Amino acid sequence: MGRAACTEPFTLRYLMQSFKNSFPNINIKSISTKEVENVIKSLKPKNSSGYDAISTKLMKISYTFISSPLAHIRNKSLSSGIFPDRLKYAVVKPLFMKGGKSKISNYRPISILSPFSKVLEKVMYNQLQEHLNNYSILADELFGFRTDSTTNKAIYKLINETLKTLDSKFIMGGFFLS
Repeated sequence: MGRAACTEPFTLRYLMQSFKNSFPNINIKSISTKEVENVIKSLKPKNSSGYDAISTKLMKISYTFISSPLAHIRNKSLSSGIFPDRLKYAVVKPLFMKGGKSKISNYRPISILSPFSKVLEKVMYNQLQEHLNNYSILADELFGFRTDSTTNKAIYKLINETLKTLDSKFIMGGFFLS
C-alpha cells in the first residue's frame, strides 16, 4: 500500500469535517448595462492594446456607446455557454526583467488581451467573488485574490498567532516552503 493511500482516509475525513454543510450553487445572473459601465470606469486608462488595437483609454472614452453591446454579448455568452473566440486572442510580448538584454532567459512573456475580454472577465469575477463572500466559502487564512486582503495582513496574522501561542506556553512548529 502506497503512502498516498494511507493518508487518503485522513484527508477525506478532514475535508468532510471542514465542509459539513454543502455550499449553495452559484447563480450567475444576467448583467445590466450599468454594471458593464462601472467595470469599464474602474479600468486603468492605458494606451497598450491587444490584437484589436483598442486600448482601455479609448474604451473608457466610449463606454456609453459600447456598454450595452458588451452586456448583450456577455449575457448571450452565458446563456449559450460559448465565449467568443475573438476575445480569447492575446498578443504575447517579452517583458525585460533584469540582467543582460541579449539573454532570452531575462525576459518573461506577458499576454495583452482585448479590453473587451478584460471587462467580461471582471464582470464574471465580481459575481464569483460576491458568491464566495456571501456564503463564507473561502477560508479566513486565504489572503490572495481577495478584496481588502494584503500580504501585510497575512504577516500580521502569522506573527500575532505565533506570539499568542508562545505566550500560552504551547509548543509550536511551522513549515515554510519557497
